[in-house]
Amino acid sequence: MCDTRLRLAGRLISRPLGSVPFLGQGTAFLVHRKDKVMPSGSPSPSSWVNWPVWVALNTAGVLSAYALSIQLPAAGQFIDLQVSDRTIITVMVPLIGLALAVAQWLLVRLHIRRATLWIPATFVGWATPIVLLVAFFPPSLANQQSTIGAALASIGLTMGAAQYLVLRPYKPHSGWWIPASVLGWTILAIDLPIPITNQLAILKVGAIPALITGIPFAVFVCTRSPFEAKDQTLNAA
Repeated sequence: MCDTRLRLAGRLISRPLGSVPFLGQGTAFLVHRKDKVMPSGSPSPSSWVNWPVWVALNTAGVLSAYALSIQLPAAGQFIDLQVSDRTIITVMVPLIGLALAVAQWLLVRLHIRRATLWIPATFVGWATPIVLLVAFFPPSLANQQSTIGAALASIGLTMGAAQYLVLRPYKPHSGWWIPASVLGWTILAIDLPIPITNQLAILKVGAIPALITGIPFAVFVCTRSPFEAKDQTLNAA
């Protein structure tokens, strides 16, 4: 009798859970309940908390780059170096791109793998249109407004496309990121006063695009993709 029970237990253990009637049903019930409690692909209320956080991080990144840049004349006095406005702008522009990349990465890394790629993708997307426009259409007093406006709108496209390439392997609906980025930076190009003369204008550089891209960030990036939900369900089962 003891040997019979042992053989029966061994058969049950060696069989897949789904082929054991009471275990298969119980496992399916548990997986079904887990999916009902945590549906994939729909933003939860907690996902929307990331929208103001996204805006705050972008704004803080731009303001910090601006604050560091305007300290260059004071730093130049220590080495008897005269720092011109052109030098300040030359340092400030790439510094803003780097600060944006790092500030966004602080939040993006919580939601995708290999998030370190976000930093070079963002910086390249920021710098490429600026370098090309300055090289082929040098800004002057006559065309300053149009050149900077075109640069900002182009940044929306190139940065959005570069960031999309980072999101695409993990977030199936991340294609919406590109039009959101273009829209955000185009609104900034229309609203930003040229020349920039105060901190409010600098604040707009961080806040306005982030207000728009923060929506797909909360809806698509912060929610679980079907692949993530499937992996989590299989691990739980």
